[in-house]
Amino acid sequence: MTYRLLLKFWLLPPMINILGVLLGLLLMRRHKIVGIGLCLASVISLWLLASPYVANSLQMCLQQSEAIQVDELINLVDGKPVAIVVLSSGDRYYSPEYGSVQPDHHAIARMNYAAFLHKKTGFPLLLTGGIGHNAVQSHAEVMKAFMLQQLETQPEWLETRS
Repeated sequence: MTYRLLLKFWLLPPMINILGVLLGLLLMRRHKIVGIGLCLASVISLWLLASPYVANSLQMCLQQSEAIQVDELINLVDGKPVAIVVLSSGDRYYSPEYGSVQPDHHAIARMNYAAFLHKKTGFPLLLTGGIGHNAVQSHAEVMKAFMLQQLETQPEWLETRS
């Protein structure tokens, strides 16, 4: 397992690009044109991968199919028991402007979509998330408070031990 971690670190951007620049600099002593070409290719590829247009285009290539529409979702269920399950992702413990612990931005995005689906379909909501490191309340309870206050949506169940 450790070798996989090391391979990921050394062979994926940005480290592979940095290694390309270093190798190019070493090659410049004997093969100036090859060394300069490798340095330029590494820097340009790093810049391209960091640009939003290329990064978003590569991400869109990973999407296999179109998102399912709400009407299709309702037809797909066809009377079977269904619930919308929202997984927690973490909390922002230091948020004095709100006066309480708040869910992090990933959890907020998930809850926004879950509330949207709940309002469109009427499917019940299940919030799940246990107690984090040095926390007083579970992630699910923090998400429930946010959904009630900000999204005006009542979850059906809480799972607080995961």
